[in-house]
Amino acid sequence: MSFLSKLAFGGLALAVLLIAIAFLFMNPDQCPAHYTQAQIDASDCIVGANIGLGIMLSLASVIAVISLILAAVAAHRHRRT
Repeated sequence: MSFLSKLAFGGLALAVLLIAIAFLFMNPDQCPAHYTQAQIDASDCIVGANIGLGIMLSLASVIAVISLILAAVAAHRHRRT
């Protein structure tokens, strides 16, 4: 297995790990609509969109795409030799 192949598989593993972390640990519950500001402050819920989750998923997607490109390059090089 070449270095590029290892790098590609490692990148895909990292992307899967980032997605798992995002959904398991970075996804707090939404606050119910009837909560007052005091209840929101006292709880761990969020109001509105979870922007950090979207950024984490975007990062994982970019890493996955780069890893797939590296895998394709490695496969092409392997076929040529």
